[in-house]
Amino acid sequence: MIRALLFDIGEVVSTEQWQLLDQVERNTGRTIVGRGPLDPDGDPVWRRYLAGELSFTGYWAEFAATNGWDDWRSLFRALPFSEHEPDAFVHPEAARLIREAQAAGLKIGALTNDGVGINGMSFFQSIPMLASFDTFSDAQAHGGKPNPEAYLNAARELDLDPNEILFLDDMTYCVDGARAVGMWAVLVDPMDRRTGFDEARRLAGLYRSEAEAMVRHVESTYLADDLDRALALYDPDISIHWNGDRVALGTEEARRFHVETLGVGTGDRRDLRIRKRLRAASGDTIAVEHESWHTEPDGTEVHATSAEFWTVRRGLIVEWRVYQDVS
Repeated sequence: MIRALLFDIGEVVSTEQWQLLDQVERNTGRTIVGRGPLDPDGDPVWRRYLAGELSFTGYWAEFAATNGWDDWRSLFRALPFSEHEPDAFVHPEAARLIREAQAAGLKIGALTNDGVGINGMSFFQSIPMLASFDTFSDAQAHGGKPNPEAYLNAARELDLDPNEILFLDDMTYCVDGARAVGMWAVLVDPMDRRTGFDEARRLAGLYRSEAEAMVRHVESTYLADDLDRALALYDPDISIHWNGDRVALGTEEARRFHVETLGVGTGDRRDLRIRKRLRAASGDTIAVEHESWHTEPDGTEVHATSAEFWTVRRGLIVEWRVYQDVS
């Protein structure tokens, strides 16, 4: 039985660095070329990563050299995190998984190869979410991952056997090192953390019900911004109601509403982030809290929250009622 989640920090817990580069430019006065997935056309190094010519770590090494840093660690030291929002360091998806695990009574630990060397332990202690971890281990003090002693020491600090721990990392050799000492392990793709985190939820038993599993499925589908996948969630007789008004009846009207009103599948919603939380489930009805963020083509930042009520028939949503607030 899994009794703890053990996290790598960089690219697993930490937020996406591209979001912070504009502030680095303002702080340093230098021009930084490249914004990764936020602007693939303007980042030739990112295009090489997409073409398979560079690993993810290789991307950051070349990105740092291209922009005048000695190495990627020096670049990451320059990344700013507001003293007024210290938890901004934590990626939203990682934060959600951490909260779910803590609520379920699991221990939470960190095992980082470079984090302490880059930022120092005091930096991590200043971030409330990371300060709430049961343990925080510097792998370099024990030979670094994938040295077995790094993992075994982390297990001792958690006061658990390795086979009671689920380890998450973005590097294959680090995941292999965890498995070699008997830990469960999940490889996390920094560009698709949801998939790895959902696998961690499955292994740790954090999916509490069919309703929770359906909420996660709907959330991941809309995050993918795939129109056909989204429409496959709905019964052919789907009835969509928005703020009390019926806006679509049947598949074709639902498709038109998704494209023309929600912009699903159009590519217009840049930097899309979505979070859905199960609030209640009874009979054929599921109540969900929804929150999303995206950037319009004109640069306008849109934050939306809503209450959703789904009526489910044979595993498909046949009635979708949304009460939305947009800011």
